[in-house]
Amino acid sequence: MSTESTDGAGPGRETATPDASTADELSHETHRFSVFTWIQPSPVISSTAAARAELGRIDEFMRRRTRRGDQRAYNECPEATPGEIRAELERLAVENKILELDEGSGLRNALQDRIDTFNSAVVLFTYFLPLQFVGPGTGKLWGSLKLLLDVSFGPS
Repeated sequence: MSTESTDGAGPGRETATPDASTADELSHETHRFSVFTWIQPSPVISSTAAARAELGRIDEFMRRRTRRGDQRAYNECPEATPGEIRAELERLAVENKILELDEGSGLRNALQDRIDTFNSAVVLFTYFLPLQFVGPGTGKLWGSLKLLLDVSFGPS
């Protein structure tokens, strides 16, 4: 089952509807999305195509059908990749000589917290999609995580 907004207002005002079973339905119903359609996609379409279609609907919803402040935050969020975040964390570790610091060091603990957060995000992402998957909104997800990690670590 997926959810369909009954009045265009988004989450909280939804009714259960049957999943789309053809590529035609996926391409015409831009207001529906469900993670669970990826698990057993229609034999007519690949799981990658289903994921892109679902993510496209989520991206469209975030860009145009949420509150104005949420739209602005989503639209202005920079895009990133997991590789970019990993490279930045590795750069910070080398630049700050993290392995040479005491285990109780605040700087070492701060970076380790960011690494743990990134690794948790990778686990969650790969629960739904392969880590290398690039589709609508995935760059925004990694971009928002990068912003969170940058803000919480401070200037480098």
